[in-house]
Amino acid sequence: MKKQRKRIYTALLCTCFLFSTASVPVSAAETEQEEMTTLSNRSGEAEVSTKNELTSALGDSSISKITLKQDIVISDTLTVNRAVTLDLNGFVLRMTGDDSVIKVEQGGNLTIADSDKNTAHKFAQNTDGLWELVSDDSATSKTVNGGIITGGKAQNGGGVYVASGGKLHMTGGSIVGCQARYGGGVYLDNNDQTGGFSEFTMTDSRIIGCTASDNGGGVAVDPACKFTMDNGSEIRSCTARMGGGVYINGGDTNGNGVFTLRNGAILSCTADTSGFVPSRGGGVFNVGAFIMESGTIKGCTSIKDDSSTGGVLNRREFTMRGGTIGKEDKTDESHVYNDANTAAVFTISGAARIYTNVANNSRLNAYGGEISGEVKNAVDSRYAVITGTEEATGSTKFSGAVINNETGTIAGGVFTGSVTNKGAILGGDFSEATLSGKLAITFDPNNGDNRSRQEVVWSTDGATLSAPYSNPTKEGHTFEGWYYDNNGEDTKWNFETDRVKYTMTLTAKWKANTSSSGGGGGGGTTYYTLTFETNGGGSMQAIRAARGKTLDLSAYTPMRDGYDFGGWYADKDLTQRITEIKLSGSKTVYADWKKREPDAVKNPFADVNAGDWFYRDVLFSYEKGLMSGMDAAAFAPYANTTRAQIAVIFYRMEGSPAVEGENSFTDVVRDSGTAWFYDAVTWAQKNGIMGGYGNSSFAPNDPITREQLAAIFYRYAQYKGYDTTQGGMAIREFDDYESISDYAMGAMAWAVNTGLVKGDSNLLYPKGTATRAEIAALFHRFAENGMK
Repeated sequence: MKKQRKRIYTALLCTCFLFSTASVPVSAAETEQEEMTTLSNRSGEAEVSTKNELTSALGDSSISKITLKQDIVISDTLTVNRAVTLDLNGFVLRMTGDDSVIKVEQGGNLTIADSDKNTAHKFAQNTDGLWELVSDDSATSKTVNGGIITGGKAQNGGGVYVASGGKLHMTGGSIVGCQARYGGGVYLDNNDQTGGFSEFTMTDSRIIGCTASDNGGGVAVDPACKFTMDNGSEIRSCTARMGGGVYINGGDTNGNGVFTLRNGAILSCTADTSGFVPSRGGGVFNVGAFIMESGTIKGCTSIKDDSSTGGVLNRREFTMRGGTIGKEDKTDESHVYNDANTAAVFTISGAARIYTNVANNSRLNAYGGEISGEVKNAVDSRYAVITGTEEATGSTKFSGAVINNETGTIAGGVFTGSVTNKGAILGGDFSEATLSGKLAITFDPNNGDNRSRQEVVWSTDGATLSAPYSNPTKEGHTFEGWYYDNNGEDTKWNFETDRVKYTMTLTAKWKANTSSSGGGGGGGTTYYTLTFETNGGGSMQAIRAARGKTLDLSAYTPMRDGYDFGGWYADKDLTQRITEIKLSGSKTVYADWKKREPDAVKNPFADVNAGDWFYRDVLFSYEKGLMSGMDAAAFAPYANTTRAQIAVIFYRMEGSPAVEGENSFTDVVRDSGTAWFYDAVTWAQKNGIMGGYGNSSFAPNDPITREQLAAIFYRYAQYKGYDTTQGGMAIREFDDYESISDYAMGAMAWAVNTGLVKGDSNLLYPKGTATRAEIAALFHRFAENGMK
């Protein structure tokens, strides 16, 4: 049928041409104009059969719709700078050459449509995953019906490049077998900030078999740009190093790129490009905002990684309100990975369903939906939390196996499968779950002495606690008992009847005496006492337990500044190391210590321990007066650091000088709410160390990003007159160096060359945030290189 239409159309053209030349001789220009007049129906539409006709129609502002009448080959860039519809009409628009691409410029608004969805075209997949148009039908060939854009090759956007301020709409047709470094099918750009940001919507259309040597095999979305899939749209069999289907970039100045999946599908996409390690995010790699309202991600893989990022890798904001990920039979590798980044937040709610495995290394908001695959919390991070909220309309159901590792916290959700705990359990419904592991209970004497810890076996029925044999003492006070937070009410723990179901802290409660007296003790004829001789470590409460009871000594760990605990021994000479002890009488165990480098300051923080990698960094920052705790006993090493806090730290490092005048920020004004950081922010702006955003805001509560930190340290070093001319190309050794914002590139290069920034797993995470522990480490390194 297609060939017959072409023959009739060609015959009509020949007839018209012969008729006009027989009547009046015409010039070549007049012939071209007459041909275009013949093709146009004078209603703003044109039918085209050649490259020249297509180019002329795109340049004619009176034509609003262009319809292909046969296959067309182009070898250079097609430019769109106005509103126009391109109807593929079942034909192939084939692009050849390195720069053959459709470019939608600023102000351009291109709609790709397809009025013939039945014509079949054959493709073969090469070894790199790229689909190539073929003329013959074979057993391995793949069929795509309808109009096709194919063969494009470019640096950005193999099929369509949408420049800043441009818009692309696909209401039909397919982009097949195009390739680029970024955005094999479509690239959304925001480089020209004066022109606004690009947008792309897909409705009943497809991107198939496209590849990107770097990011976004199907689509790459720059910061602040928007991409929406709707009504049966599909991205299928696309390949890239990161984001086989879609790559979404994030930004701190202009905002995140946004991808909304609404009733569409990402299928069989792959993160795998030869020569690059690692490859991550087979379906979606998100450093911006990924909103999944419905639709599906299925059959996606991450080959060069450990397969845990086959479906979605999230490094910023992934909100799943509906839709499905993976196959219901759980055979799919479209796994979800919430990365070890304090900016990474994965929220699942509504009717969302995840049938595959989930690895959470940051924050997982369990507000609804269901996860039936295996869930691992804190796989390779220093802190990860699964949480719920009272404001949420529901809680996520975890019907598969859940493993909460040592640095993980579970604070919400409904669990019906097996749950293994090695970390903290602060909340959640475990009434129908099979539980294993232990809960750590902390006893805080609230008198200046060190805390002690007791571990109990976790079960749905709860576990009883053993009361410390001797009560703590505090001069001038009487000990009233051990109390805990019972939903906001301070409640006394009953060691006879109360049972532990969650990780908790019991705090000694004291009543002031009219005259000084200490607390009392207790005992019993059927009980023996285990005494802890800490050999210079902090004192520990003796344990009273029934005769014959075996105590696990790993539950009791003393602390000693400047030393690492080496275990418990049955004898004073430390020759008989033991891990448990059976009470056949009152006994004493003896602590062994391994000396560490002495510390310059006593550690006041209960959440900073001698074995932590950041221990000396935190104590340095505390001793120098740069960073204090979030309260008297908590440093909160894994919490985000805000821009206001960073301004205050640099201000303190400079000696908190007097500040005259005001800053120019609309959100940092002199009032009670900003008093603690007003002078610091004003000083930082006046000395060129910190700036704000384009809307005259400072955003004091925004988490500081790693590239912002590098820029601030760089400016401060220049302010102090330090040498910032260090050269070198070390920054190029990191896989994500090209994602560094232009304003921070020089600063990040300096920070890497000087060793201030070290990166992690060959990545710099320039858009990622930094924890308070990481901030302390940066200031410690900076001081060692020149801070007086």
